[in-house]
Amino acid sequence: MEIEEVRVGDTEDIKAGYRGGCGADSYGSEVFIPDNIPDSAYLLEDGEEVGFPENPKEAIPSNQELRNTSMEQIYKELENALSSFTEKARQEEYLEEIMEETGESKDMILDDLELVEKMADKNYYKGLMQMGDTNLEKYMDDWNPALGYDEKAVPLGKGVNINPGHNMAAVVIPEVWRALSKNSVLHKMPGDDQVTMRIMDEVYQEMDGPLADSFKTGYWPGGSEELEKNLFSEDYVMAWGSDSTIEAIKEEVAPTTRFIPFHFEFGSYLVDEEFQENYNIDDLYKIAEDFSWGDQLLCFSPLMMAVEESENTEKFMEDLADVLEEYKEEYEMGKIPDNEKMKKTRAKRMARDYDQLVSDFENDTVVVMEDDLDKDDVNEFHSFRFVEGHKVEDLSEAIDVLGSSENLQEFILATSDRKAEELRDKIAYTKANRIASPGGAAPSAPITWDGKHPLNEMVKWVTDERNGKIGFTDKVRFMIKRAL
Repeated sequence: MEIEEVRVGDTEDIKAGYRGGCGADSYGSEVFIPDNIPDSAYLLEDGEEVGFPENPKEAIPSNQELRNTSMEQIYKELENALSSFTEKARQEEYLEEIMEETGESKDMILDDLELVEKMADKNYYKGLMQMGDTNLEKYMDDWNPALGYDEKAVPLGKGVNINPGHNMAAVVIPEVWRALSKNSVLHKMPGDDQVTMRIMDEVYQEMDGPLADSFKTGYWPGGSEELEKNLFSEDYVMAWGSDSTIEAIKEEVAPTTRFIPFHFEFGSYLVDEEFQENYNIDDLYKIAEDFSWGDQLLCFSPLMMAVEESENTEKFMEDLADVLEEYKEEYEMGKIPDNEKMKKTRAKRMARDYDQLVSDFENDTVVVMEDDLDKDDVNEFHSFRFVEGHKVEDLSEAIDVLGSSENLQEFILATSDRKAEELRDKIAYTKANRIASPGGAAPSAPITWDGKHPLNEMVKWVTDERNGKIGFTDKVRFMIKRAL
């Protein structure tokens, strides 16, 4: 108890950095039982809402059977689950419910479901398991020889996923990761989408096998500190959200629990002079598609555009504004929340007052063009088809500014091939994980979700170094000694 008393005085910064005060949580999390579980918290059992047990961690299913299941069998069950999911979700009753709850348009939801359908593919899973020269599949199923020892990848065990709520595909992808890493999971439904996981729960109710048995979903309001302190002391926690959300969750995670965060991220366009001289309607269509995809609410969404200033810049941006507005007729916009509408309107008015508004004020979509680019420009963004353009003299300088952002995801290059080759090496040393072409903001399988390999975060590596196996260091020392 002495440790807890000392840790009570920790500053907020220390609590965030050490997840609530390392000593306090490591001392108390394993045996902590919440005194209060919110009335609105529930688990799904056979499609019905039930309360959490006294010790909420008991709700997280075991992965005992799943960890002894071959990867081939997991691929098969996961294919079946996601195929059934997309089939159910396309039914009109579910589509209407998802549209009402999420505010997404029917086009956006069908687009999400197309992406999920592509995930129902053994080749996609095998692609995710490939990490450079390492095929994780081999190490999940068996021991493999290394230099002087054997090694194996094993699942972390039982965990909780705080689901993202910004689109259906993002809600489904953590289920893919936990399955391929042979972990069990309790998915927390997002507050603004409790339909997606209900559909997945229905799918698993109709299936037999270790994948279904190691799945559970439920809901509790964010900030339920006692409940989360209990749940977040199992083997792993995946969390999605803004920096402030991630910090708040991290404070409740026990130090002995693997914490896997996914922050807000964004992409940026780079447009050179040559592209502005030679673009055609298809090029503009691809750019409009990238800025429209997911209404700029996803981690791959471009939110910025750096344009090499030239005599063609003004016309290029005006043509893009026209195509962007037209594209919403082909790909319907989702419902914009009231607070976002106000923010967007204020931004348009300011741009108009400063003579920076390129598109018509009455347009639903927005294109603005500002002079110069500095670090303050990456502190606030607009979404729902808002192109924030910046004139620059040199794209390399723009990379220096944008590439230093911790939340940068990718650069999309609307440039000549020659220019792209010049910029690629510079981009490699920025915070970006991806380089794409116009129309390529939305990744295709089996590219990993965000340039990272989250599956590797969801396993631990075990080495077998028993007697009779000479290690690399010992072998080198022996050879040097013999040579001397």
